[in-house]
Formats: sequence, structure tokens, C-alpha cells
Amino acid sequence: MKHISEQEKKGARVYISGPITGMMYNNWDTFLLAERRLKSLGFKPVNPLKLTLSAKSKKNREATWEEFMRRDISELAKCAAMVLLPGSQNSKGAMIEAGLAKAVGMKVYDGIGFKQIADVENLLDEARRLVEKSRGPSYGPPDADFK
Repeated sequence: MKHISEQEKKGARVYISGPITGMMYNNWDTFLLAERRLKSLGFKPVNPLKLTLSAKSKKNREATWEEFMRRDISELAKCAAMVLLPGSQNSKGAMIEAGLAKAVGMKVYDGIGFKQIADVENLLDEARRLVEKSRGPSYGPPDADFK
């Protein structure tokens, strides 16, 4: 990850963000790969899936999406940077996290090559277009899939 000095890197917390809901096994493999890679580079990764597993009670593990987001945003705020995993542009939660990271001046990196994403705003706009607008004449709006 460029632009972070060796001194900053030592133990710097990096939040891993990506699609979870609707993914096979909650995208566990992709999150673990990113976590291992970040550790190998000297960072302290924050994996939201592991936060769920470490929850002390079954009630915490079965929280609502909103409750998970509140917890995850709290952890994101404690980090120096974040990485966005593949498919994040299709994830409402990941896009919320990316927007918050950008708003507070946090660096956001691509979860594959760990290159800084220069224009998070364009990524957010693309996600909004995919989620909120028509996907074209043959598909119609996304909410039509559930009517």
C-alpha cells in the first residue's frame, strides 16, 4: 500500500469492506485472503466477519443488518485506511463504508492490488446507478426483480 510510511504501517488498523449479504458463505474466503495479505504487509486488519464470530452471544451473531452496520462503522472509525474487496460496488454496506471513509479523509484501497482508489466518488456514483436507477430497457429497475 503506497503513501503509508513504514512507521505508520506498523500495526496500522485497516478495515476490510466488501459484499457479505447474499454471497456464498458470506464471502468468507475473500475476506480471509485480504486479511492474510494485510497481515503479511505489516498491517492490523479489521475483518467484520470475524467481529461477528467473536460476538459473545447468539443474539449478537443474529443482529439485523442495521445493527451490524452500526458496529462495523464504529470499528471503521478506528482505522487508518480501508480496502474494498471485489464486488463492493454492488454492496450497499460497502458503499456506505467507503463514503464515510472518504468523508473523514481516510485512504481507500482496492482489495486486489492494494492500489489507492483515487476517485471514490465515481465508485459511489456507479454503485448508486446500479442500485437505484434503471439497468437498461431490457432489465428495468432493480426493485422490479422482487415484485
